[in-house]
Amino acid sequence: MIIVADSGSTKTNWSIMNMGSVIYSFRTNGLNPYFMNSATITQEIMHNFPDKINKEKIQNIYFYGAGCSSPQTKHIIFEGCNNVFPGAQITIESDLLGAARAIFFNQKGIITIMGTGSNTGIYNGEIITHQINSLGFALGDEGSGAHLGKLLIIDYLHNNLPKDLIKKFEKNHTLSSDDIIYSIYKKPSPGKFLASFTPFIIENKNHPYVKKLIQQSIQELFEKYICQYPDYQNYLLGFIGSVAHSLKSELEDTAQMYRINITKIVKDPMKKLVEYHIETEDKNLK
Repeated sequence: MIIVADSGSTKTNWSIMNMGSVIYSFRTNGLNPYFMNSATITQEIMHNFPDKINKEKIQNIYFYGAGCSSPQTKHIIFEGCNNVFPGAQITIESDLLGAARAIFFNQKGIITIMGTGSNTGIYNGEIITHQINSLGFALGDEGSGAHLGKLLIIDYLHNNLPKDLIKKFEKNHTLSSDDIIYSIYKKPSPGKFLASFTPFIIENKNHPYVKKLIQQSIQELFEKYICQYPDYQNYLLGFIGSVAHSLKSELEDTAQMYRINITKIVKDPMKKLVEYHIETEDKNLK
């Protein structure tokens, strides 16, 4: 049996495959090695892994995760998985490579993740060859839920939101300024906290203020990342993530400004990622 896992900062989707088809899927919290250690990762997997599946029969695990871009962070995930599946061959890759494989399979393209965080890179049909560091929620992540939430919260705390929007916001969120500051600077997963305001932004995306906020965030994503890649206009361009899916028309409008055509916008890569590995396994068997 084979496991394919796709992990963002918020959630991890797991698919267990046998004989070329998915036999079971489940979900855990996001397993980000910047915020979790191996022991915690092991505990999260053990707590959610289906009892009906024999762990000893898992032969291969392909884990694609946010934060899995260095040997050190990959090792944290590897140890967390290896504690649960000691007999399996475990491959840890970045969520960006997983997104690229899901969108492009073996074609070249520029891949962009827009979920809780954001990330971009050039994919040559096999690996990510060029990547601009997104810098995380504090310094970057433009276009992401965390970035959108940060822009909104800064204006809210400075009392710069339109009055009608303040009224709507406070109806949905009973948070004091101290609550917000404490959640960002003291609680775990501040990026996830900031991204929790994205549904409010999406719900009010036709409001003039929100429309401008979304446009600012997406334009920064294009200008600081996508348009910095050499010959960017000659690549296929794909987006993956819940935020990208919710802001499809806004992304397409911005892409037109920069004379780029978007190939695909997909909410969840898992289905296509499973198809990629089924196809890959079939080729290996031939």
